[in-house]
Amino acid sequence: MPSCVARIAFTLATVSALSAATLPAQTGVLVGAILDQTNRSGLQGVVVRIVGTDLLAVSDFNGKFTLRGVPAGARRLEAQHDDYISYRLAPLRISATDTNRVTFAMAFQRSTVTEVSWTMNAEGYRGRNGQRFDVRCPPGGSPASTWGTDVYTDDSSVCTAAAHAGRITFEAGGVVSFEIAPGMSSYTASSRNGFATSAFGEWQGSFIIR
Repeated sequence: MPSCVARIAFTLATVSALSAATLPAQTGVLVGAILDQTNRSGLQGVVVRIVGTDLLAVSDFNGKFTLRGVPAGARRLEAQHDDYISYRLAPLRISATDTNRVTFAMAFQRSTVTEVSWTMNAEGYRGRNGQRFDVRCPPGGSPASTWGTDVYTDDSSVCTAAAHAGRITFEAGGVVSFEIAPGMSSYTASSRNGFATSAFGEWQGSFIIR
């Protein structure tokens, strides 16, 4: 009799182990938003990974991303962007029964300073909204076409806009940091620091001198 009981117990244990092994792993959905730490706008193009897995996503125009199939439990999230300091969050508790949400901000890291001419504009950066770039304007500059005030059309001269904004002078030049922004319905003319910009209507892209 004891032998029979032992065989039954062993069989039940084996069936239980096999059943547990065939159960699908529990996973959850992680929805997030990534912001620029300075202006709190959505940050596009951030690569987000769940550490220790092959799961990744890229943030959209508004800084939002979705990761599906994230293993339930404590998981680390890592975010990377060429122009921002890499970010790794403290472990997130992923639930398989609810949508998990996270919001965080990333700090800009200065890019390499590029030597440019006074006629250089920002059209080549269009669409990279919220990202900043550094350029060096040479001394002895001459004014070039510029439209707007505070926010400039992206076909405006970056160096001239910086002189208009009072960041540098035409005589001395210097390093300029500018941020890409969406297009606007109109741009206002003004006269500042010895230079007058022009007004313009709707345009597809903009930049701001920082």
